[in-house]
Amino acid sequence: MKIRRIIYSAVGLLIVGMVPFPSVITPNTTIRVVDDLNGPVSGVPVFRTWYAGAEIQSGNDRKSTDKTGSATFNEQKAWANILMRVLSPRRHLTTNLVRERTVFEIYCPSGFEPSLAEPEYTPVQRHVDRVLYRTRRGDDFLVDFRQAEKPGKFRYSSRILFDYKRTAEMDLTLTLRKVTQHNDTLPKR
Repeated sequence: MKIRRIIYSAVGLLIVGMVPFPSVITPNTTIRVVDDLNGPVSGVPVFRTWYAGAEIQSGNDRKSTDKTGSATFNEQKAWANILMRVLSPRRHLTTNLVRERTVFEIYCPSGFEPSLAEPEYTPVQRHVDRVLYRTRRGDDFLVDFRQAEKPGKFRYSSRILFDYKRTAEMDLTLTLRKVTQHNDTLPKR
């Protein structure tokens, strides 16, 4: 009787461990790009790449800001069972998938540069032509001022990399200022 109960319990746990359930990998997100007069900037390329552990699920998509200056990305979910979550490379048991993250790349069009003023954005670290900023909410993002590696696709002055691990809906507004000549947009040390 005791052995039968143990066997039934083990089989029941194995079955439950094989039933997949969803986790939000990247939430509904709206990226708004406005100029320094709060007018929308349309046609700005925005790329999203999301990961839920390499062995589980990942994806990417590209949008451009519309006439309102917005690019909206829908929530993505990944399905995995408890066994897949336990056997992932990080070996953590969690209700969410292991190592999920989302990276946005926003390309400032030529003639614009990011307007990142304190206290909303604080420079945390500077390395030659890249600056790591922290938002007031605590999110980190990188502004890369290097020239395009693949010229000809589209022209841009800088690239903003926004990397986060959130599952709640998010709105991000990025302000760009028009430039008439090349200015040094890196914060002073």
